[in-house]
Amino acid sequence: MRYIKIPGVPHGAVYAFIRFLYSSCYEEEELKKFVLHLLVLSHSYSIPSLRRVCICSLEQELISDCKKCCTEGSDDSTSKITYSGAILEVCMRKLVFYPEIVGFIEEEKDKFPTVKIQYLFNSPPKLIMLDDDGQHKETTRIDNWKREHILQFLQKKVQPKSASS
Repeated sequence: MRYIKIPGVPHGAVYAFIRFLYSSCYEEEELKKFVLHLLVLSHSYSIPSLRRVCICSLEQELISDCKKCCTEGSDDSTSKITYSGAILEVCMRKLVFYPEIVGFIEEEKDKFPTVKIQYLFNSPPKLIMLDDDGQHKETTRIDNWKREHILQFLQKKVQPKSASS
């Protein structure tokens, strides 16, 4: 019996890869378990059909995880978490590259009295969520968010000032 060793890749991933090469079939369980290894192998050995399958699988997993916290009626506990305030941290020099964030700061920020703006050199735009004691609890990058997404997120996640006083 011959063996094919591919350094850094688990045996199960190599098995799934070889199976896909010969039959264009895969087991869902194996795909989920080895998707990143299979994606690397698909790039290394130029197998575009496997690459598409892996990317599709990763996209579905990300979309599914993402929708857990923003779906109406979600029973995911993270969707129910609210915070006493937030810090919008951004580099002042890079603001020119983020017109949506500039628009939020100039026109919408006053709707959220518990949200503070903090300018930090070379910091990508992010929202730092704060608990009742002002401690950092969650950080979310907002580089590609539109103004309305920032508004929706803060409306759901930041308690109104009267509730925290």
